[in-house]
Amino acid sequence: MDKNVVLEIELFPHRMKTAEFAKYGHLILPLELRTVLSKVSRFCRNMPAEMRVKYTKDQLSRALEAINNGMSVYKASKTFNVPKTTLRDKRDGKYKIEKCGVQPVLSRDEERTIVEWIVHLAALGFPVTKSQLLESVSNLVKNLQRPNPFKDGKPGNHWFQKFMDRHPEISKRVSQNITTSRSAVAELAIKNWFRKVEEYFRSQNIMDILEDGSRVFNCDESAFFLCPKEKQVLVRRGTKLVYNRVANDEKECLTVLANVSADGSPAPPMVIFPYKRLPKFIP
Repeated sequence: MDKNVVLEIELFPHRMKTAEFAKYGHLILPLELRTVLSKVSRFCRNMPAEMRVKYTKDQLSRALEAINNGMSVYKASKTFNVPKTTLRDKRDGKYKIEKCGVQPVLSRDEERTIVEWIVHLAALGFPVTKSQLLESVSNLVKNLQRPNPFKDGKPGNHWFQKFMDRHPEISKRVSQNITTSRSAVAELAIKNWFRKVEEYFRSQNIMDILEDGSRVFNCDESAFFLCPKEKQVLVRRGTKLVYNRVANDEKECLTVLANVSADGSPAPPMVIFPYKRLPKFIP
């Protein structure tokens, strides 16, 4: 009799009939045990991503190095958060040491080039948006003549989030619009302006003004829109367009010039109304 059958009969003496044994892979197992193993295998294949142990290539490399230096597999598993079975298999050469999980569509060097491109454009004042990045990656994969695994040929939110995780030096921010003339102002130009102001003060012998905080002011203008900007509202699910009626033009605003001295004393603000002549209710 096959040694596997003998072993299973010893483990399960009540299972003596040959019909109650069946093959599971290369093993001959009782039908009940085969059913249990099939369910376990099915569960492992369909296990949710959040339940799986996650570790990086660096964690795996450091764990194996620690094992080679004398650390036990159990301790290395606890220390570096890598499964014990994975460490044993890698240590014994059962599997090659490669990056865990699905391989990225682009290589590490190609993604590094994309990161440098993003940083460079941001420094020039033309930051890359998420849609521009996804469209550029889609075109890059097409130009490289590689199989495109993305749905509709374009990366989605999942790829974008994984890309951000692989490159923590890139982050999402809300950009502010700035005109070309303002963006062209450099540090040297600002220093030259202050130098010319100082030269004028010295020529007029009024340098004492700069020593009196009540005579040095900083002012800035801000726009206050009379029509609030769009906001989240509650409507019937599936509604595509939602409008909110307002009494004023959506771009109508008041311009306020705030003025504060260096010693913290505010001056009366100057308010510019969007009228050709002031209404009667404004004193």
